[in-house]
Amino acid sequence: MSTEGKAVLGWQERNARSARPAVSTIRRWLAPPFTLFVFLIHPAIVLLRPAWQLGDPGIGWHLATGRYILATGSIPRHEIFSFTAAGHEWVPYYWLFETTAAFLVRLGGLPLYETACMLVYAFVPALVFRRMLRMGAGMAPAFLLTILAYLVLTSHSYARPHVLTYVLFALVLERLDDVQSGRRPARALWWLPPVAALWANVHGGFFAGLVVAAIYAGVAMARHLLFGEADERRRAIVFATVLAAMLLATFLNPSGPRLHASILHHLGMQSTSYFIEFASPVFAPNAPMAGFEALIVLLVVVLARRARRLPWVEVALLVFFLHEALHSARHMNLFAMVSAPIIAREVTPRLAALWPVVHARWREIAAEQVALRSPWLYFPATCAVFVSLSVARALPFPQSLDDVELSRGSVQFIADHPA
Repeated sequence: MSTEGKAVLGWQERNARSARPAVSTIRRWLAPPFTLFVFLIHPAIVLLRPAWQLGDPGIGWHLATGRYILATGSIPRHEIFSFTAAGHEWVPYYWLFETTAAFLVRLGGLPLYETACMLVYAFVPALVFRRMLRMGAGMAPAFLLTILAYLVLTSHSYARPHVLTYVLFALVLERLDDVQSGRRPARALWWLPPVAALWANVHGGFFAGLVVAAIYAGVAMARHLLFGEADERRRAIVFATVLAAMLLATFLNPSGPRLHASILHHLGMQSTSYFIEFASPVFAPNAPMAGFEALIVLLVVVLARRARRLPWVEVALLVFFLHEALHSARHMNLFAMVSAPIIAREVTPRLAALWPVVHARWREIAAEQVALRSPWLYFPATCAVFVSLSVARALPFPQSLDDVELSRGSVQFIADHPA
C-alpha cells in the first residue's frame, strides 16, 4: 500500500485492533444486523405512500415493452408504439429489466413488481451504511449520514430500471474501494465484468460503473508516474485490466457497441437537458435538496478542518460526481453515495475526541456488526416476507396504473381519442 494509503488508514486499523470483540458463531449468524434496520427505512416510507413509486408515466411503457417481448419472444429493433416515429431504429436500453418486470406482473400483478423495485432500492442505503462501517466510521455518524444520503435518494426512487443502476453502482464502488484500501485482494474484483454485462442489459447507467473503474485506474497510474510507487503501478494494472474487461462485457447486449453510441448520442442531445432529471438541480425547499445541500456543506467543513489531505482517488471521485450532480439532478444520488461514507469516516475521530466513552461503545458495536454473518439469513427472509405479503395482496399497493399522473396534454389527447 502507498504511504498515502497507510496514513489514511492508520487510525482505522488501530480502531479495528482495539475494538474487535470476540463474537460466538451462534451470535454471528443470529444477531440482527443493524443494516437490516437501515434496509427497512425505504419500505417503511414507501408503504406510507403506496403510489409513490408509480409517479412516473414512463413506467407503463416499460411494462408494455416487457409484455411485447414475452408475447413475441423477440426484442424490438424498430419503434412499435409511436405513430410519428414508426419504424425508426430502436436500441433497447432496458430489455432485460422490462422483460423481468412484465414477468413479475404476470405472476403477481402490479403489486409484486412494485414490491420488487422497493426491495431492490432498499439495498442502496443499506450498502452505503455498510461501506461506512468498512471504512472505519462510527455507528452514530454512519447512521446519520446514511439518513442524509437517503433523503437525496428519495429524489429518484420510482419503480424504473434505474433502481438497479444505483444498487450496482454501490456494489462496484464498494468493491473497488476495498481493493484500493487493502481490505480485499485484487482477485476479489473477478465478478465486476459479469456485473457490467448484466448492467448493460438493464439500464444505460452502466457508464457510471465504467467511470468509477476508470477513476481508480487513472489515479493509480498518475501516482505511479509522478512518484514511482511500485504498489500504485500494480494497482493501476489491476484496475485497468478490470476496466477493460468490464467495457468488453458491456458489449454483450442485443445491440453490441451501438448501445454505447446511442447512449452517448442521447446524452449529447440538447433536448435531453430539457427533462427535469437531466437538468441542473433546482434548489427548492424539499427533502432531497436539503440533503444534497447538507452533504455539500458538511464536505466543505470536513475538508477545511482535516489535518491531512484526502487520498487522491477520493478527491477525484468527489470532484467528478459533484460536477455531475450539479449538471444533472439524477446524478445527485451518485454524489450522495460517494460523499456520505467519506464524511462519516472523517467526522468519526472528532466525535471520538469529544465523547470517548460513548465512541468506544459504538466502536465495539460497529466491529461486531462488521463480523456478523446474519445478513445472509435476515435479508432473504425479510424479502421473502414482503414478497409473500405482496402475492397475498396484503400490501396497500395500487393494482393498476389508472391513477398515474399525466401531463395536461396527455390527458386531453386521451380524452379526444378514446379508441
